[in-house]
Amino acid sequence: MSCDESGVVLIWDLRGPKPTGKLDIRAQSARKQIFVSKDEKVVVSNDVAGCVFGAAQSSGMVSLYDASNPSSGPFIQNPRLGADLTSHCGVDTKITSIEISVNESADGDIILGTSGADIVSLSPVDLTFTCSLQGRKKIGKTGVLPVSISPCGKFVAAASEQKHHLGNVTGAPKVYETLVWDVQQKPDVKIVARWSGSSLRPVQGLQWNPVYESFASVCCAVKLFAPPSGK
Repeated sequence: MSCDESGVVLIWDLRGPKPTGKLDIRAQSARKQIFVSKDEKVVVSNDVAGCVFGAAQSSGMVSLYDASNPSSGPFIQNPRLGADLTSHCGVDTKITSIEISVNESADGDIILGTSGADIVSLSPVDLTFTCSLQGRKKIGKTGVLPVSISPCGKFVAAASEQKHHLGNVTGAPKVYETLVWDVQQKPDVKIVARWSGSSLRPVQGLQWNPVYESFASVCCAVKLFAPPSGK
């Protein structure tokens, strides 16, 4: 799935060069008499099974769609998250990404990356605020730091702008970290791991494999990571 600057979502089959589906998020909101600013950015993401996808507008509208019939409109929608974002994450906080947990029960998560340091968890049942994941470093509110949820729905990994000396050796080059939270510990979610790899620039893309507990990151290079054998 992809979304352009006009709010048009395209659905792709990677076996061919042309999109197989199209949905205009802004036009759909306008038909429901929901005002959408020209500066509103739209982000999308599908669940692991490809049955559901989510769309989030930067100021606070979040919607879930049936992937088999998106033109019928969202089956769950919350247009009033802007107040929660301001309350929990600060003024002028915008949504920059959306991720959907494999767990669709009340214990699951819709994860929103934001323009600030916080990451927000919503209930997949009614898209209401559950908790915020805190602890990462974000400089300013421009640029996007990626967020990704593991295929089991237990862990959220996110890029941070905090730097450490490579190998914790003083004098070595400084590299950027990736943080991991265990979201099944709601509401008291804490960081369970800090991965300082070899990224000399902030990580710009981060995605788990949809089947295995491995993931890829992108900064100045594409890197593939796998867990230790037997774990």
